[in-house]
Amino acid sequence: MGMHLSMVEHLCRLLYLVAACLLLLTSLLPRPVMAEECARPFVKPVIKLETTSSEVAYDAREGLTALTKKAAADKALPATGKIYSMGLTAAQWKSDAKLELTGRPLDRDTYCWSVVSLSMRFKLDTTVFIAKEIPRGSCAWKQVVDHEHKHVNLDRKLLAGLDVMVRPKIEPALRKTVVAKDGKKALAILQADARAAINRALKDFIAHREKQQLSKIDTPAEYQRVDDACSDAEWAAIFKKAGLQ
Repeated sequence: MGMHLSMVEHLCRLLYLVAACLLLLTSLLPRPVMAEECARPFVKPVIKLETTSSEVAYDAREGLTALTKKAAADKALPATGKIYSMGLTAAQWKSDAKLELTGRPLDRDTYCWSVVSLSMRFKLDTTVFIAKEIPRGSCAWKQVVDHEHKHVNLDRKLLAGLDVMVRPKIEPALRKTVVAKDGKKALAILQADARAAINRALKDFIAHREKQQLSKIDTPAEYQRVDDACSDAEWAAIFKKAGLQ
């Protein structure tokens, strides 16, 4: 016999990280086992991880002031009031995971539950925001887009290395077993452990992502490079249009 149960978890971090876990309870194995065998999983849990990224979307509907406030709220700007956000890259990390369990009979009505596999899918959706005061096709437009593309490229590089970062933090939670008469009770325990491990791993990944974006791209030297690439008159016109001069 078999049961299907589901659980959805949302973990919102900075640029809209969403994690959802769907757990599937598989059929019971009709093999009697000794109680001491429940100290270890019946098989070594398998972790499968798939990553994808969508095409970049562009949005030039918001103004310079609004983007600066958004960047400051997301801690995407250095701690200074002298920097304005001409552009902003918003990364939406979507994930879903399927956890497969198996139950082995211990006696007439008690089972030993363990994890068989965890399949996770991560998708990166990216939107690049450009301040509406920047004329499309101008020097400023090109420089801001080029800068934001550096963020996009770094995100995709980090996504490609996600498996290496999260796998060691998730594996220990999948090596546990639960003795229970009720499959729902075992599922609740094992799914809580898996969910907590996934959330911790994703939290650490996002923190690492934020640190990398700030230290490698949002640097004083990079801001100066963008500023020097276009004339003072062009930047002044943008600030004036935004009501900041």
